[in-house]
Amino acid sequence: MNKEKVIIYPVDSEYLPFLKYSNLFEDTEITGCYAPKGWFYVNKKIQVSNDRVITIQDINECKDISTFDALWVVNSNGDIDFETTILPIIQQAAKENKAIRITRSLTNEEYKMCSEVCEQYGSLLSNEEKTYISSDSTPRILNINTPVVFVFGIFEHTDKLDTLLYLHGGAKKAGYRVKTILSRKNETDIRDFISFPDFMYDRRYSDTEKILYFNHFLRRMELDHKPDIILIGLPGEIMPLDDKHNGNFGVIPYLVSNAVHCDYAVLKLFHNFYDSVFAEKLQEICRNKFEIDINAFAVSNNMIDAASISTSTLKFYTSDKKPVALDENYYFNHINGVGESLCDHLILTLQNLGKYRMV
Repeated sequence: MNKEKVIIYPVDSEYLPFLKYSNLFEDTEITGCYAPKGWFYVNKKIQVSNDRVITIQDINECKDISTFDALWVVNSNGDIDFETTILPIIQQAAKENKAIRITRSLTNEEYKMCSEVCEQYGSLLSNEEKTYISSDSTPRILNINTPVVFVFGIFEHTDKLDTLLYLHGGAKKAGYRVKTILSRKNETDIRDFISFPDFMYDRRYSDTEKILYFNHFLRRMELDHKPDIILIGLPGEIMPLDDKHNGNFGVIPYLVSNAVHCDYAVLKLFHNFYDSVFAEKLQEICRNKFEIDINAFAVSNNMIDAASISTSTLKFYTSDKKPVALDENYYFNHINGVGESLCDHLILTLQNLGKYRMV
């Protein structure tokens, strides 16, 4: 079956993890990546799956639109004006009867403008999937029989998504049926990926309701799809850094850890905060706050500028340098200090729990 050829826009660091693991995409072939003129990533070469290299191009250079089937509008970190920078690109593609796929967060008014453009030119418009709350109002926690894996971080910018995609691909390659709840929106065509549920951010619901809804959501997914393993990426942080930088006070991990028991947990650390004494303190925090034992610490490529913690704006840098003195419980690029992979450790741990079938 021929894959749908798509171009991705606007691309920056927000979308790079999906490009890195684009070999997981089922029905899509990424033929080009674009960004607005002047953005940092324009003309940058990035390595994607299977050692391919893609150059992110200026969107103004996208002249021959006959080379793709669909325009995919995604989320980005950079500020961008919708009407002047996104809508004209959608209009250009719609005129040529290209499909428009939107996983970018839009206001109702912005989405209405997209719909009107596509309707005008007869172009197909598709939006992100919606996660619905279960109609089951049973006020109790239901048992989840499938092994559940958490990937969460000490704070934001710890590359949780990268580890989630890695574990998903590794477990699937090993022969397991995997369902993964991403730590953000699902911006792929992978049916086994699910966006983190919107209702967990909805202020109309109490924390108690969110715990119950998330638990019932997982149970329904378990019954419908019968996975061998469920991966869950937890947005946010496990705790505030200080009074200025508190994130959301670790609320999401707290709610999710009350909704479902975790069988294996990976905690992502900053590249410059990974020593064993510090990690032991984090292990104690996770036990006391979430009743979770950390099975593996994964060191991110991202470094936090410690000096910026005392300021109003945090600064982050990246490093590809392998941390020194990694032991068997610490993983960098998903390999620990003795050369073992994080995915192998995950599968072996679950098998030893007696809940997991051998393949």
